[in-house]
This record gives sequence, structure tokens and C-alpha cells, in this order.
Amino acid sequence: MGLAKGVAEAELEKNLSRTFTLMIRSTKKEDHLPGGSVNVSKVRERGGLLVGLPEDPPPSSLLPEPVLQYYIQQYQKSGFRGPLNWYRNMPANWKWNASAQGRKIRVPALMVTAGKDKVLHPAMSKHMEEWIPQLSRGHIEECGHFTQMEKAIAAPWGGVKT
Repeated sequence: MGLAKGVAEAELEKNLSRTFTLMIRSTKKEDHLPGGSVNVSKVRERGGLLVGLPEDPPPSSLLPEPVLQYYIQQYQKSGFRGPLNWYRNMPANWKWNASAQGRKIRVPALMVTAGKDKVLHPAMSKHMEEWIPQLSRGHIEECGHFTQMEKAIAAPWGGVKT
């Protein structure tokens, strides 16, 4: 017997194509949605994350049909419970992170911020160097949350880098 779906899972899993097409969009003018974009504030008061957004949204430039179908196949198997539980566990994560105070991450790391990221604003990465001495930074001003998709460039080894 499976676990009962929560309200958030039910909304996001109702129409996976709609969910991903609404959520994974670039900052390009042609990707703007009629009626606004996904807004994570006051979700309960509005009655859901996707309330008021188009039922049949226009395609997203970041989601070619094969990529969209891959996401749909994967989430049909696993659903949104795992990803949502990461957010539900934030108070415990904060407590655990506080226990690491004074420790440093001692491997090279890269932080790429984006000027139009409404979820992870560049200011949220201030002072990372104190905890990650080998931090390198990149910033893409004209980009949103999905930097690796919106501003991907070909890497010398044939892959993609941002």
C-alpha cells in the first residue's frame, strides 16, 4: 500500500507536461507566460503553486520535446515526494548545517549566479568564500534559474559547460 499523496504532490503530478512546461522556462521574452510566471510566495493563500497559470502553456525554449518526455517518464516512476521532502526537511537541514559551523569545504568548487534568478538570488551566495576557500565564481546577468539550460555553451571536450 503506497503513501497517500500530499497536496503539493497531487497538484504537481496531475499533469506533468504542464508542470514542467510552466516551471522550466528561460528569461527570454518569448518564454514569458500569459498571466505571469510560477511564484513561490503565498502558495497556500492562492490555493496552489500553479493556480492562475495557463492550463495548456506554450512550449518552453528550455524543454525540447525529447527532454520534456524524459522528465515526464522519470517523474511518472518516482513522483514529486522525494524532491518536495528536501524542502519539507529544511528546518532539520538548517540545524544540521549549524553543527558544521567552523568547518570548511576543502575541494575546488564553482558557484555560478544568475542576475534574473528569482529562486537563488546572487546575494544569497555572499560570504561563501569563508566556507569554501577554493571557490571560483561565475555570474551571468541575463539569465534565470536554469543557467545550465538557458546559457549552455559547448565545452572543448564535446560536452556542455556553463
